[in-house]
Amino acid sequence: MNWRNFLCSPAQRTRARGWHLGGKLPFTGKCFLTNEAKPFKVGIIGAGPSALYCCKHLLKHERVKVDIFEKLPNPYGLIRYGVTPDHIHVKNTYRTFDLVFSSPNYRFFGNVHVGVDLKMEELRRHYNCVIFCCGASEVSIPIGQQDEDKAVSGGETNPRKQNGLFHARDLIYFYNNMYNDVRCRAVENYLKSFENFTTCIIIGNGNVSLDIARILVKSPNHLSKTDISSDYLKVMKQHKIKHIYIVGRRGFWQSSFTNAELRELISLENTK
Repeated sequence: MNWRNFLCSPAQRTRARGWHLGGKLPFTGKCFLTNEAKPFKVGIIGAGPSALYCCKHLLKHERVKVDIFEKLPNPYGLIRYGVTPDHIHVKNTYRTFDLVFSSPNYRFFGNVHVGVDLKMEELRRHYNCVIFCCGASEVSIPIGQQDEDKAVSGGETNPRKQNGLFHARDLIYFYNNMYNDVRCRAVENYLKSFENFTTCIIIGNGNVSLDIARILVKSPNHLSKTDISSDYLKVMKQHKIKHIYIVGRRGFWQSSFTNAELRELISLENTK
């Protein structure tokens, strides 16, 4: 802390303000100066692409320190668990964030479930700003169907009583080696309990539906060259999907998948 003492007369002070009073009484004042600025602390909930891009831009400011909290053991979110295993070029975008992880102003806390392990009141007390980047994680299967298919919530233990209805995310997490998720186990147990499935119906006509269709029709031998789950490959050797129906609310021209995704699907061997 730098201290600076100064003396000035009332006349000097009033002249500086644009008016003058005659007086000889001295005035003593103290000014406190410092070169140290407190860091601006930011807490980010979630460690997916949106959180990491946000962190990357915040760290451009030297005074900003960022802590990221993620309920999974490691970062990257859907880059790790949402991109299909055969799209390695997309998964490699994680390297965009190398500068984030090497920054001294960045810290990562995995296996922390905000709201359970760490309360919001604690975050608000320790950070100047808290940013939610945890996405929309609730399933979109109709409530009535969720009641019929207890596996969606992990409540059913007998796979043969399930009706084979699963959220796309659960299957994607399964073939992407998601950590011990109860919904992934439900998909695995259901597929293990039967043999020779040949038909699949996918509701929704976007890129995710085409990704799933492509993974289902590709042979296990072809997929084994990727980082796909070995448990998925083992289970799918019991089945041979021949027919896939993609159902959308509107017509083909209103589909939201890209030409590249469609081209990749129809260019597969023995696919039409």
